Formats: sequence, structure tokens, C-alpha cells
Amino acid sequence: MKLAAKIIIIIALFAFGYYFGLSQDKYSDQDTCSANNNQNSQAVSETTKVKLMVDFGDGQINTFNDVEVSKEASVFDLLSQVAEKNNLKLEYKDYGGSMGVFVDSINGIGSGLGGNKYWQFWVNNVFSEVGASSYRLQSGDMVEWKYIKEQLNK
Repeated sequence: MKLAAKIIIIIALFAFGYYFGLSQDKYSDQDTCSANNNQNSQAVSETTKVKLMVDFGDGQINTFNDVEVSKEASVFDLLSQVAEKNNLKLEYKDYGGSMGVFVDSINGIGSGLGGNKYWQFWVNNVFSEVGASSYRLQSGDMVEWKYIKEQLNK
């Protein structure tokens, strides 16, 4: 009789362990699915915040802090977005390829005014060596557009 009781207890423990393991596996899969769904929804809506300063070269400087842009946004995307939201007229030419976009004027200030001035941009105080549509922004970047005669590295 003792042997039969031991066998029944062992079978009961095995069955309980098997059932408990299955239920834990089921909840684990649900948690994984929830985590994956949360990651996917974040990936779709991921944005970053950056700053923009526009120096018109005549003493007028506009600043835009904590501008939210998509994670893949370029310097030109930032400028376009800010211009649209703040009713600034933006004129540009897209040369495509590695040259990308050339900004002609911002709010009427541009290369058509003469004086060999043109729009140039810096990111984090470094003059960019690529076009505005090619430069991808990172979280916390500070972009400066300046209407000046020549490149002035800071």
C-alpha cells in the first residue's frame, strides 16, 4: 500500500507540474505578443525633438525649441515643417542625387537679393558638408540656418 501511495503522489506531482508549466508558457506567449505590439506601435510613431534657429542676416533671428520630427527626418524636413507651421514662405530647388535641396529663400530673404549671400546650415555648431535633404537628424540636434556671405565655422 505504501508503494501505491507513493506512485499516486509522484503521478499527481508530475501532472501538477506539467499543467503549471503549460499555463506559464501560455501567459509568457501573451506577454511576448503584447511587448511586440507595443514595440511595433512605438516604431511607427517614433519621433525625436530637435531645435532650429533661423538667422536672416539682418538682426532678425527666429528660434524654435523642442520641434518634434520623425526619427528619419532630414534638416530640410525640419525646415519645411517649421516653415509650414509658422507661415514662413520657403523657396528651394531640388537638384536630386547627392546635391539634394538648395534653399533659395526663407520668408522672402534669399539669393535673389544680391550681395553674394546664400543660406547655409550648421548642426551642433558644425558646418555641414552634405545637403540639407541628406543630413539625418539625431535627438537633441541644434540646427542653425544663416543667410550670410561665406561659410563661418564656429
